Amino acid sequence: MNKSLVETAAHGVGAIRLGRRPVPGQWRLVDALGKLAGWMGGDRAVATPWPGVCLETDLTDRIQRQMWAGMYEPHVTACFDALIEPGDVYFDVGGHIGYHAVAAAHRVGSAGRVCTSG
Repeated sequence: MNKSLVETAAHGVGAIRLGRRPVPGQWRLVDALGKLAGWMGGDRAVATPWPGVCLETDLTDRIQRQMWAGMYEPHVTACFDALIEPGDVYFDVGGHIGYHAVAAAHRVGSAGRVCTSG
């Protein structure tokens, strides 16, 4: 088994839904797959949450494993999709590793601006 196979499995498991809700135990399984991927191929992995967007994640961190698997805060992503439009300005106070800033940048496009502090 290699790291890319584990990553594919994590993304597949992360995409499963019962209606709008995740499957019971899904978060734990994705977390375990992230730990396994980190053990197999190092602590760093690249997440691609949106087409053309890459974000380096640390697989020793539970939150960043969720980002890597594409399961981090889907309700926030849905809000971004509904509220942020191309050309908007977005301020991210306390940006951590920049996940929300990257999400906002993806939505506002080249005509918009994203400002973050962190």
